[in-house]
Amino acid sequence: MKLIHIYGDDEYSVEDFDMMNITNEKAYAKAKECKDDIWEFQQGCFVEALDFAYDHVTDEFIDFVKATVGDYDMLKHEDFYIVEN
Repeated sequence: MKLIHIYGDDEYSVEDFDMMNITNEKAYAKAKECKDDIWEFQQGCFVEALDFAYDHVTDEFIDFVKATVGDYDMLKHEDFYIVEN
């Protein structure tokens, strides 16, 4: 499974990332080109490319996790997206 992890110093790092209208795949590729697989898409805001070989989860599971343990305001600051399942 391939993921991108969006986080940063800005409270709205995820919203800033979403406004860029870049695909998860392109963000993943940009991060893989950078040192430590971390792309600074804006000052203090980062996309980290993560690879988990042999792991597979469903979109329903991700929705469950975010709805159950995800804090609405924190998900504006830090979140993850599936690139390839």
